[in-house]
Amino acid sequence: MSDAPDWTIPTSIRAQEIETVKVDISAQSLDKVDVNFVSQEADINVNVTNSSLNVNVQGTADVNIAKASVYLNVKQDDYLGQKLHIENFSLSSANIDINLYNNRYGFWFMHRARGFIERVRLYAKNITGSDQTITIRICIAPKRPAILTLSATIPASQTEYDYVDVTGINCLWNYDTIYVEIEGPDGIYLRGKSGLWGEGGFRNDNVDGIVPWIMVWLAPGTRGDIPVSGTVNTIQIPNTTSSAVKAGTSVPASSSETLIDISATGTVKWLAVSFEGTDSQLAKVQIEVDDVLIWDMSISDTYRRLGFSQGGAGSVVYITQYDTTNNYYAIVFNNAFSFKRRFKVTVKNESTSNSITATAMAIISKLT
Repeated sequence: MSDAPDWTIPTSIRAQEIETVKVDISAQSLDKVDVNFVSQEADINVNVTNSSLNVNVQGTADVNIAKASVYLNVKQDDYLGQKLHIENFSLSSANIDINLYNNRYGFWFMHRARGFIERVRLYAKNITGSDQTITIRICIAPKRPAILTLSATIPASQTEYDYVDVTGINCLWNYDTIYVEIEGPDGIYLRGKSGLWGEGGFRNDNVDGIVPWIMVWLAPGTRGDIPVSGTVNTIQIPNTTSSAVKAGTSVPASSSETLIDISATGTVKWLAVSFEGTDSQLAKVQIEVDDVLIWDMSISDTYRRLGFSQGGAGSVVYITQYDTTNNYYAIVFNNAFSFKRRFKVTVKNESTSNSITATAMAIISKLT
């Protein structure tokens, strides 16, 4: 027998109510305490000092923390970035050969793309017999203008699949999402995967289930951002202001002429269109935003809709010149248009006999 006494007290409690159980363990180590509450309500007060508490909850837990400060470490303590390679699937799981055939294939990485883009890697081969160039566009999302447009040459000698690295990009990508699109000629093949419809793949701006393998190297990349909805603070989106001018353009009778056509994302801060040579009813201004016609009106129709007035200076729409004697007209739009993909201004001459001379000027703030 052992000299030490056995202090184990077998206890069985059934169908009873216990108000308080006090346990005091001092200067001892306690490996494990298993407490199981079944179909009961209980308040558990736990004080852990200079130690860690691991809690495993199976099911749903409602947690109420009051009169206390709580520190949630959600990967916020890492001040250093990391080399990050994001890919849409493992190359070893590829199951299809994709002939580009002048199509545009792309993939949308919807999270954790913020970082410094070092390179884009593809897996391709060339069976055309000559060197071929492919185009890689990097956007925030599908159907958005390219922020970066890159190219890579696949040599005629690369008749078997091998890596194609587009290097030297060295671009800070300050967005959480990234869309990479590849376009190339017939005979350029990319290794890809089928059966991924709705998981981020696109072909010619349409959702598609056949996706080429794409890897983006971020060096450094973030260790993990937290998606947040709602307004957190004001973020200045990188943009640049530029002007577009097309002056003295002749528009023959019964024809149209495009004066401004911009593919980008931005806002039109100021737009002025002027023309001379025909009646105000026969000269139309047409404005398209993202390929949707939103303004299709002659100067005289605009004049009537403004209450037979030219409008006031600084108004969204303002007719600055309305000279019916000399057939000279001008209209200004202030902060009237925002576009995601395209902005287009056209003058249409509905006169069957007279040509007109048109001019358009715009100040545009474009996303960079």
